[in-house]
Amino acid sequence: MRAIARKLDLNFKTVRRYLHADSVETLLSGGVTASVLDPFKPYLHERVFQGVSNSTALLAEIIERGYTGGYSTLSRCLRPLFPDDPTAGLPPHPTPPAVRRVAGWITGLPCHLDPADAVRLNEIRARCPEVDVAVRHVAGFARMIKTCSATGTPSPGGSMPSTRTCRNYDRSAPDCAATCTP
Repeated sequence: MRAIARKLDLNFKTVRRYLHADSVETLLSGGVTASVLDPFKPYLHERVFQGVSNSTALLAEIIERGYTGGYSTLSRCLRPLFPDDPTAGLPPHPTPPAVRRVAGWITGLPCHLDPADAVRLNEIRARCPEVDVAVRHVAGFARMIKTCSATGTPSPGGSMPSTRTCRNYDRSAPDCAATCTP
């Protein structure tokens, strides 16, 4: 068979299919071949219409009845019988933000936070009390630094704050500890 395949420049499996064909009609009609699942298909159809949709459980049942094939063959056979995915019409579940991104939301200026990210941060704060406490501590620290920088009073450590300040310091921004523009 391999010599014939080489001579005709065909795949070995194609030559084998032609050699094992019963008639020309079988070859021309697409050559419907028997599957290892054929003896079990009526049973599988019955079980699926009874409401069993667990392919692994069905595999175990037909193995007890003598099935020698694998899970992939069974899965391909059952796929058209199962209804569409019930979650297909639902919107995709958003992936949780990375820890670094949430840390950036917490430590960044609130007025620079995207509104959608602000909503997500508030949802995270509502679900996790530890994050809520961290956000309040960071905001308190920012207010303390702003107060010390604006009034020139000594910081809690006792030394004067650095005289380096942003050129465009804006105290009027309602949601920000400080707003610096480049």
